[in-house]
Amino acid sequence: MSVPANQSLLDATPWLILNGESHSHMASTENPGFIASEADSSLFILNDGSVHLYILVYVDDIFVTCSDDAKLHWFLSQISATFPVKDLGGSQYVPLTRPDISFAVNKLCQFMHSPTVAHWQAVKRLLRYLQHAKPYGLCVSKDSSLEMQCFTNSDWGGDVNDRRSTSGYAVYLGRNLISWMAKKQLTIARSSSESEYKTLANATAKIMWIKSLMSELGFQLSQPAVLWCDNIGAIYLSSNPVFYARTKHIELDYHFVR
Repeated sequence: MSVPANQSLLDATPWLILNGESHSHMASTENPGFIASEADSSLFILNDGSVHLYILVYVDDIFVTCSDDAKLHWFLSQISATFPVKDLGGSQYVPLTRPDISFAVNKLCQFMHSPTVAHWQAVKRLLRYLQHAKPYGLCVSKDSSLEMQCFTNSDWGGDVNDRRSTSGYAVYLGRNLISWMAKKQLTIARSSSESEYKTLANATAKIMWIKSLMSELGFQLSQPAVLWCDNIGAIYLSSNPVFYARTKHIELDYHFVR
């Protein structure tokens, strides 16, 4: 859903609760209003008994989901009464379940306001690809368990131009892939163990953030998250303090993995 850039969600929802302070009341609830998430400042949460409504705000786009259709329609009517909105189902949201087209979509979105013939041709090619690749994509199961696992890896010195390594991880909640990343490291790693250790640090930070967010949403992991790594040196570094003297060249903030 998209709203005018010169108006905000706060204009449309004067009953919003921020930092625990209620600004007004909704007739249907005793303790009404949204609460701002501590894990993500763009997320607002409404818990009304068995009904849970979540709003994610990004610039002039609003992502809304709710466990109850009636409450969802009520919220959309409240927003629509203040300013015009439209439901977006554009290609920029397809990569949520099709990460294979993320780069292409991101590149095309940069030319949304002044596309050329070449950009339209690229869009048509992307649509043809999606048409012939319908069976593929991320499969999300609603009956998945709450066991979290994270698989990590790194490509040590893989960039032939600057010899920086690439970190990568994939976080699973049960059978569902919920977060992933592949990004070049900011500094040059002097060994494969150092490169893998930095990747472990990034993955650990992501797991901690996801656990915090899930706690706010009312979900608790059934057991501690499992972090997988295929580098013996990095595993020893994260568990054996004797190796600390040999790793002083690694930034200190990475040692919170222990």
